[in-house]
Amino acid sequence: MGRNDGQNEAWIFSNVDYAASLGLSIKGESWHRPEDTFGLARAFNGISKVEQEFFEAGGTGILGGDGNLNYGWGKVLETYYDFQIWKTIHVTVDY
Repeated sequence: MGRNDGQNEAWIFSNVDYAASLGLSIKGESWHRPEDTFGLARAFNGISKVEQEFFEAGGTGILGGDGNLNYGWGKVLETYYDFQIWKTIHVTVDY
């Protein structure tokens, strides 16, 4: 979880003042692939009212700020499957 006061610009990957994420990784023993791993993660991000007003007035940030943004919560869902193809060689599919 994370929080910024929304009144100071942070030079990070995106303009985010509130963030929460949760993830889960499951090893493959139950489906007889003990070296495989399945993962699932969910993240929620939002900006403060002060930052929203800044963007609406034409301000810009590192990635956003044309005044026509959707100011709802940003939602991200990610999943991956890491599978062993030979001894210590793995391949991962990530979406």
